[in-house]
Amino acid sequence: MQILAKKVLIGLSNFYYALLSSDTSASVSYQAPIALKGALTVSYNPNSEVATLFADDGPYDTAETIGEVELDVGIADISQEDYAAIMGHTVTGGVLNELSTDQPVDVAFGFKAKRSNGGFSYFWFLKGKFAKPTIDHETKGDSIAWQTPVMNGKFVARIYDGRFKSSTRDDATDYTAAIGTAWFTNVYGTTADATAPTYSSSIPSANSTSASQTTNITITFSEAILSSTITLGNFMFLQATSGATYSATLSLSTGQETVTVVFSAQLTASTSYDVVLGTGIKDYAGNSLSAPATFRFTTTA
Repeated sequence: MQILAKKVLIGLSNFYYALLSSDTSASVSYQAPIALKGALTVSYNPNSEVATLFADDGPYDTAETIGEVELDVGIADISQEDYAAIMGHTVTGGVLNELSTDQPVDVAFGFKAKRSNGGFSYFWFLKGKFAKPTIDHETKGDSIAWQTPVMNGKFVARIYDGRFKSSTRDDATDYTAAIGTAWFTNVYGTTADATAPTYSSSIPSANSTSASQTTNITITFSEAILSSTITLGNFMFLQATSGATYSATLSLSTGQETVTVVFSAQLTASTSYDVVLGTGIKDYAGNSLSAPATFRFTTTA
């Protein structure tokens, strides 16, 4: 007699999220998945309901409806950058800024679960938003009390295809190792973003001759930019004639497409300045500017 190996879920790892870029009846797209370290727990409730129609003195038909799917995610810790990206906040100069008007963004959430036979099951919940996590703080006592956040998310079906979840397991019919290997490379069923970001516009605009000496610059890109690449190593500000560099602080908009530049000192009147954007600037898929971008503006007298 053949004894079948047990295949009960016994583990959890590989938390990932991916920001949803677009979801329409024609197409759906995501930014590249980002790993969240420290997976602890996941529980979900599909909020489904089965209704029975009675006719001719008996049950005649049944139908099921699925509302929003509730997902509770326990994690050891979450970085400021990941928290800001998911919750719609900003990080400036290493400080997380939360506004009452900020709104969480749509994301896909994926993870991997180990089974008792050594195999794995894989999951993607495809469109949802997380509320601010529940965190309990308490003073340190004689014993260790771990203080870890729990994020509650509500996930719904995509407009594109009505799908709310994709999942597989490595003993499923037609499963191949390539599916598991690529599961977190992209949200399942979508194509990787291979388009490089570009510099779109600025205020002052390129070749402007009427910039204020106290102006702040805003630089807009064609898509969301990784906050970790918004550094003075990738943004240079030069006086056009002397080549002298100017220091500044940089901040990224909520949509992460626009960078605001605040100079540390007032600019000089009737002087031209060059702004150089380096190829270290990247989008969420890891695509860099294909070439440095430069624009010049001139201050008024």
